[in-house]
Amino acid sequence: MIVCATRGGEASQAAQEFAIDLALESGERLVFFYVADTDVLSSTSDTRPHGIAHDLERMGEFILAIAEERARAAGVEDVGWECRLGHMRGELTAFLMESEANKLVLGRPVIAGEGQVFSQGGLGEFAAQVEEETGVKVLLATPPPAEG
Repeated sequence: MIVCATRGGEASQAAQEFAIDLALESGERLVFFYVADTDVLSSTSDTRPHGIAHDLERMGEFILAIAEERARAAGVEDVGWECRLGHMRGELTAFLMESEANKLVLGRPVIAGEGQVFSQGGLGEFAAQVEEETGVKVLLATPPPAEG
């Protein structure tokens, strides 16, 4: 099974396209994975963290439904998604260990920016840790260079 971690940004789009192509080539099941990361709630003074967490989770479900629709439109028949609430690194590692995943596709951001889960170096380190802890092969997808 191929797992594609996604957040909906440019790097995630490249990861989704790569994972879709991989699933089409291999015939393996494809699962898109999103974590509504609760780390963001620790930096807010809002008194409704449960409501915000629920909204983040619904947003993730919407992103995942779009990714699933794209995969089906491309011809992937065995596709689904998993949305979790928690901390991204821990939830992703747990899902990989619980599932029958043998590949994880991550998007590699072209330019480090605000809101990214990983820096350029941090992504490589995380990929190596995931491979070591879970035995799942990590593949990094890079978006094409911007035109113009």
